[in-house]
Amino acid sequence: MARADAVKAHPSWFAAPAAGALAGALAGALEVLLQLGQSGSAIQRAHLFEAIVLYALLGLGLGLVLLGFGLLVRRRPPGLAFAGALIACLLLFLLGAGYVNVHYLPGAMSRTSLLVTGILLLIALVLGRLLHLLFRLIGRLGFTPWPRKPGSRALAAVAAVLLLVAAALISYLPVVPEAPAQGDGANIGRAAADAEASSATLNVLILLIDALRYDHLSHNGYERETSPVLDALAAEGFVFESAGAQAPWTKPSTASILTGRYPSAHGMHFMTSGVPASMELLPQMLQRAGYRTALITANNFITPVFGFGRGADFVYASAPPRILQLMLGHLISRLREWSGLAGRVLEGVTQVERAFVGGGAPPEGLRADGLTEALLEWIDRPARGAGSGGRAARAAAEAPFFAYVHYMEPHTPYDPPAPYNRRYMTPALERMPRVTHYPQYSGFLPFDAGPNVSADSLANMLALYDGEIRYCDRWLGHLFEQLRERGLAERTLVVVTADHGEEFYDRGGWGHGHSLFEELLHVPLILNRPAPLDSLAPARFPHSVRHVDLVPTILELCGVVSPAPVDGSSLVPIMTGEEAPDPSRPVFSEVNHGGHYGYALRTGPEKVIFCHQGSQRRVMLFDLASDPEERRNLAAVEASRAMRAHARLEEFQDAIAGEAAEAIDVTIDDATRERLEALGYIR
Repeated sequence: MARADAVKAHPSWFAAPAAGALAGALAGALEVLLQLGQSGSAIQRAHLFEAIVLYALLGLGLGLVLLGFGLLVRRRPPGLAFAGALIACLLLFLLGAGYVNVHYLPGAMSRTSLLVTGILLLIALVLGRLLHLLFRLIGRLGFTPWPRKPGSRALAAVAAVLLLVAAALISYLPVVPEAPAQGDGANIGRAAADAEASSATLNVLILLIDALRYDHLSHNGYERETSPVLDALAAEGFVFESAGAQAPWTKPSTASILTGRYPSAHGMHFMTSGVPASMELLPQMLQRAGYRTALITANNFITPVFGFGRGADFVYASAPPRILQLMLGHLISRLREWSGLAGRVLEGVTQVERAFVGGGAPPEGLRADGLTEALLEWIDRPARGAGSGGRAARAAAEAPFFAYVHYMEPHTPYDPPAPYNRRYMTPALERMPRVTHYPQYSGFLPFDAGPNVSADSLANMLALYDGEIRYCDRWLGHLFEQLRERGLAERTLVVVTADHGEEFYDRGGWGHGHSLFEELLHVPLILNRPAPLDSLAPARFPHSVRHVDLVPTILELCGVVSPAPVDGSSLVPIMTGEEAPDPSRPVFSEVNHGGHYGYALRTGPEKVIFCHQGSQRRVMLFDLASDPEERRNLAAVEASRAMRAHARLEEFQDAIAGEAAEAIDVTIDDATRERLEALGYIR
């Protein structure tokens, strides 16, 4: 009791800052350790030191604020027990509320999110009070963690420095020898060895053009000549006129392209979703068959952070700062909307980290030119090693390759380089400021309409959007020319598609991800005719097809047996004339943003959509043969037909959901979040 009284009689000016720094360091270590090794988590060992330091600095700052408040209000420094308990509860709130908002409440400023966040704050304060009582009880029993003698304090400072050094060594020193650089060395040797045991000879390129509308391509009847290269590819290849995406935004749509599964099966619905560990991606399937594989992407969703790097020998993508994958990074990023200081702090921390551990975008850039040149350089890479004459080198040079290339043109911001930024501008539009972004819109159709813009602003936006298409098309032309020069065109399957379309206020919305109407789901799909398809005549097919059909199609053409069930069917019977358009393949699409979701099923010309938002529900029925723009909802006038269609939709969705893989959530680094905000995914 006397010891506790002595501590109380001599309150320390350093108690609150020290307690804050200690609580912060423990919080940072706890965040990393809880997520380290979890399937799908972006947190790695390298985050430990940075998390401890940043959270310790945050705790130190909170301690200084608490110290100042105590001196102003109570005329004495706060006690150790009170300071430690209060700062611990605030940090607990930061981690807990941040996790819940990121993983379960996509709309951070919605009423539901604010209510849940408020409840979590109350819980944290109650826990803080209980912790304070515990600390006081420990003090009354004669124990105190605060060293009172100068020598003890020096020893504590030395111990803290040693712990920081240990954390730095754990974070940055390799425990085991690191693997060779992606795309060379052991990876080529492995691919070469597998290739010798494989009969696969067909190269595969999936070229995905983000946010490309089907009806903005010249060969599909668009009034502007936006796509001469793709027009030529379509004239000599196969065009699927009624291809449907499985989701209206990038992550679930691309996951369906690379797994052959519907979103309800792979579960990648949210911003934080990662590829389930139980699901194989197409690069993994082909890699086992002896293929060299590459992931070349300008989209921050389609990166190893979210699991899309699995099976890729070579990855070309932006490398975001590690520190911003912490919850504290999310907080700082959100504060930038209201504080320029937060932006400067974030930029300073990022620069310090990159000075020590590197990071950032690839030097060639993330526009169409950089991605195309990176692809060509990677294709050439094994051929350079073949000059050694070794068996493995020769096999590596002959090994087939697979690459997934994700172009971001014409996604927002609509800002093509010259001369494409002026190509479709009228003199009147040239005098206007560039409209590179659509109005902010976070609604869900058919319930919420967004703000309209003037006719000139929309025309300006569309001119830039079309300029982005033409710019990307130009680099596709360069790619195809280089494949011909290398003698690879005749044995390379090229698949060109889009992950989704784009809405320009067609029915009250902007961008994508907010509805299941055809301007977002009807996507271009073009295949060329390499061997063994070169004996078939070019054709345009009216058949209803899906993105989930691509995996079985590619595996069949490459002679690879599918290692797992897929939801799609091969397109080869259509291309060979063995499958008629009727009966059509059902095209199922879905979107799930937690508080609002929707499902759509298209069977032939009939399409049914079910949407849910809060207490609102809507069933819509369309006949696409007579109403391709989905303007006449038949549900009210043909109620029984709509009920039958809705029942089929529910049955279809239930069957898919019954085969769902275990969902994975990924901590989004804030450099990724910043780019996704710039692209309009997060608001």
